[in-house]
Amino acid sequence: MNLVAGADIGGSHITAGLVDIDNRKLIDSSMVRKHIDPAADSDTIIREWCEAILDCHTTAGIDIQKIGIAMPGPFDYANGISYIKGLHKYENLYGLNIKNKMAKQLQVDPAQISFKNDAQAFLAGELFCGCATGYSNVVGITLGTGLGSATYYNNEQREGDLYCMPFRAGKAEDYISSRWFVFEYEKLTGNTIKGVKELADSMHTDPHAAHLFDTFGATLAEVLLLRYKDQNPEIIFIGGNIAHAWDCFIPSAIKYMEEQHSTIKLIKAILGERAALIGACCE
Repeated sequence: MNLVAGADIGGSHITAGLVDIDNRKLIDSSMVRKHIDPAADSDTIIREWCEAILDCHTTAGIDIQKIGIAMPGPFDYANGISYIKGLHKYENLYGLNIKNKMAKQLQVDPAQISFKNDAQAFLAGELFCGCATGYSNVVGITLGTGLGSATYYNNEQREGDLYCMPFRAGKAEDYISSRWFVFEYEKLTGNTIKGVKELADSMHTDPHAAHLFDTFGATLAEVLLLRYKDQNPEIIFIGGNIAHAWDCFIPSAIKYMEEQHSTIKLIKAILGERAALIGACCE
């Protein structure tokens, strides 16, 4: 059995597990999720990441073979060096060779560890065994505190740049992220909300919530067509925390796409946070 360890590093956690490459599935019993303090010192962060990876191997009773890690940027993925700064997470790792430090902690060769952009890993996971399996021209986006994107076209996966696309008075991420909901709701009502889930829960009782989701869906579709109309992907699949409110915003997004006579299908990603973990293992 060809088992590869995958890890998805988030802003305050790591999820690790073993992926059966030959049978295209995650070994559920091997999964480990661990809270991480992103403000901790570098030794603590790296030690706790390694503990999670070791734990999933111990559970399965196997030795480490290969490890694929989905990592947020800015990051030198080829060499394993972190350049995260000014994002209130993992700043104590700045400039460090994470690959070498983890290899030493895990007692493996650095060549056994690879890194991949988290949005690109999300795309790779859904292509490998999720909603995008069998397609040859796709875009994957993640909606949350930020806007992640990646593309697969002509047998090539590429990290996306949708977040920084110039749009209206700023960039796309200013309008397609959870902070847009928070800012706009306060502007409309004078009240503050914690995030999108709170709005989704009041969708049918708060007309302001319904209005914001309609606006968001149409704006999302507008951004996607501006950026990907020329590529004309078969599907654009959507994940991330905001995707949990799918039924709140997708009707207005689809309506906008139809009004623009677009044939691009918008579908919901199916693997959740497992997508990046699985995708990190894929070559």
